Amino acid sequence: MCISKGNLAHKVIKENHENYSLQGMISPSFQNLGTATAYVGGREIASGKSFSVNVPGIELQNSLQITFENDPSKNRKLHVHFVQLTDK
Repeated sequence: MCISKGNLAHKVIKENHENYSLQGMISPSFQNLGTATAYVGGREIASGKSFSVNVPGIELQNSLQITFENDPSKNRKLHVHFVQLTDK
């Protein structure tokens, strides 16, 4: 049995992205800790809510659009956690 090794990684997204790269991510989880609603690949993530992609062992290769509600009085803070392989 082959066991892969990886690290838990984290990024904070505060800007709109037309093509946010998921390259090399495994099972990303998006958590909206801002007050502005976020949209990940068209899926609405309200403040305090999260969205997970459960694909153990699969390294993603694509990108997707990430946008935020257009209200300057609200802050943008979308956390993304994912596994990144350390041995290839």
